[in-house]
Amino acid sequence: MKNLIYLLLLGYSVTLFSGCNFLNHDDDTLEPNPVVLPPVAEDFIAENYPSHFISSTDTEDLCDSTLVLEVELEDGPGPDVDLYFSLDGTFLFTETDISLIDLPEAVRNAISNNFADYSINEQNIERHDYPDGAIEYEVELIHNITGDEDDAVFNPNGELLCFEADHNDDNGNGNGTGVNIPDEVRNFIQDQYSGYIITSSEQEDICDDVPMYEVELEDGPGPDMDLYFNLDWVFQFSEIEISVNQLPAAVTDAINTNYAGYEIDEDKVEQLERPDGSLMYAVELESNDNDAEVIFHADGSIYCEDQ
Repeated sequence: MKNLIYLLLLGYSVTLFSGCNFLNHDDDTLEPNPVVLPPVAEDFIAENYPSHFISSTDTEDLCDSTLVLEVELEDGPGPDVDLYFSLDGTFLFTETDISLIDLPEAVRNAISNNFADYSINEQNIERHDYPDGAIEYEVELIHNITGDEDDAVFNPNGELLCFEADHNDDNGNGNGTGVNIPDEVRNFIQDQYSGYIITSSEQEDICDDVPMYEVELEDGPGPDMDLYFNLDWVFQFSEIEISVNQLPAAVTDAINTNYAGYEIDEDKVEQLERPDGSLMYAVELESNDNDAEVIFHADGSIYCEDQ
């Protein structure tokens, strides 16, 4: 445990209410510059968690914009746990995942009374334990209409300590830019894909360079899917991942005939369903000289191709 541990710096910009140690858990881009974990933090981990394995170290912002260190521990005699330290290595608190049933009744009642338009994401409920015995509960709340993923921190009595309205979850892509989803499209998604959560939206080009809006849906009653709309926000088709053996024989035959020497990337095979129920299939093909993304009709004819 005394070996040097590399800390990957993260870039965070967080706007929160002050007054509690609430953490922002948005997706991060890791920077390559390593920083050594302070020896006092290493000593604390070695002494108090000798059987755990350090799986990662990051920096995080508390809700009062204080930069801290996060150390994720796994494979110990108890549950996996995250430890939080000040930048000089002083231990702050632990964070452990808990189930909904372990969330105090006062907190659950506070959510029901004050956040009636939200549902609790049962996969993202954490308990914070401080050295002085204080406890806080961090809960991810999902808006039932918009799909926004907001976060709240409560004390055991149900008092709200901090709230972060995260309106960017469904408006971002990998480049940090996104598109705003019109209310009528949100209503369409809510009506046609009830139970799903909007996780991102962006502009994409399908393989014949036709620009479209892509909206990603997750955590619904069926497989995760993407919805595609034209630039007037008219729905075009849905997309789900499938296995190679789910491709129609006509599509497989067309690949063998027209793309000899190519191999199917088994991780990039999708089924597209149009509003009229007709199906198409998007397949990424790889060869030594070139790659191709091809969309086939169910009968094996090519809808579009991008080399």
